[in-house]
Amino acid sequence: MRVQIANSHRVVRSTEVRIELKPDSSHADSRAHPVVITAPIRLCRRGRETDVRPVRNPEDLRPTHPDRVLLRGMIRAYQWRSKLEAGQFKSLDALARAEKKSATYLSKLLPLAFLAPDLTEAILDGRQSDQLTLARIRTTQIPLDWYLQRDVFAQT
Repeated sequence: MRVQIANSHRVVRSTEVRIELKPDSSHADSRAHPVVITAPIRLCRRGRETDVRPVRNPEDLRPTHPDRVLLRGMIRAYQWRSKLEAGQFKSLDALARAEKKSATYLSKLLPLAFLAPDLTEAILDGRQSDQLTLARIRTTQIPLDWYLQRDVFAQT
């Protein structure tokens, strides 16, 4: 049996989309209760655009808190990567001297510029796992393989 829906009411909030479907009054059972469909979502801003993404895990709805120290480290890593790729510096040691940092420090932070895209996005959104911190980055050998990176920084 197919029911025609005459009225519907849609609400989009920052954490959910709610659609209320009311049966057509001409239907035999016009006293039927409305059908409510609710889907949890997350709104993610990207420049001027806002993406609506489904939420598979209720934990994803927790408020985001970007880690400023981690973000600053990531920005530096991308800047250093850019300088090296552009040929501005012949070696990591030369870049370290110019930045007035140790080559060891640069080599510990540079892997931030090679993280898996979803880990990078999580950092930018403030949704990174508790395991993904600058202190942990500095003491962990980060693999280049994105699947292994996800294992290293998995949510515990």
